[in-house]
Amino acid sequence: VRLEYAGKIYGILHAHLPHDFALVKEEQELFSDVAGDIAYALYNIELEEERKKFKKELIHAKEKAEESDRLKSAFLANINHEIRTPLSGIVGPAQLLKDGSLSKDEQPEYAEMIEESGNRIMSLFDDLMDISKIETGQINISSQETNINRIMEELYAYFKPRFYEKGIDFSYGVALSEEESVVNTDETKVKQVLTHLLNNALKFTGSGSVHFGYQPEGNSNRFRFFVCDTGKGLPPENHEKVFQHFVKEDADPYSHDEGVGLGLSISKAIVEALG
Repeated sequence: VRLEYAGKIYGILHAHLPHDFALVKEEQELFSDVAGDIAYALYNIELEEERKKFKKELIHAKEKAEESDRLKSAFLANINHEIRTPLSGIVGPAQLLKDGSLSKDEQPEYAEMIEESGNRIMSLFDDLMDISKIETGQINISSQETNINRIMEELYAYFKPRFYEKGIDFSYGVALSEEESVVNTDETKVKQVLTHLLNNALKFTGSGSVHFGYQPEGNSNRFRFFVCDTGKGLPPENHEKVFQHFVKEDADPYSHDEGVGLGLSISKAIVEALG
């Protein structure tokens, strides 16, 4: 007899009887009733499992929504701070330049402050545009022959003065010759990822050294890039969290650490888009 309830079959109830034994009608009906009761019981078990699953999903959705609200609040506080701080670095010096209260020797210093603050705001808006493209699946990859060694040299030349200013030893290493380091990839995107990682190393390394480079993986045109620093590091429980949007280890928007927590999530999305 089929174990069937609400149009669903859960199995078969089978009884093996001797050849000379025949069930009377009442016994056959009882057998069918037992099968029906078993099917109903299985249906209820399944229903309860679905209820538990739904409840679990509901709790997860609630927690996710609460986390989203928390991140949104943190993001708004961070972005408010991240825009206001460099704006102060533009408005204040601009006012002094306008008043003519600065000497000729001081003017270049304040003009540089305005330029740096403007670049910081531009960088923030670039990150916001990138995350918007990532969210809508609009990352465009433009692969061409790219010399990885040259990228290393350019990044080193760009970052060296900034590390030198902080008194941090800065170096890089290449594993292949100029010819061997040519690979098909998106040069701009590779630079963008490494720039985010080196910015983090610069930001979170108070003293010591930073070393970056790459190693080829097997015989394929794949590279494992690395950035090693003597900074404070990151607790294991935060290893996955830092790749989420707007997540920073220091959630205080008024901390000395710049950024709104987008660099690593952007980098992760780019690396995945590059394959």
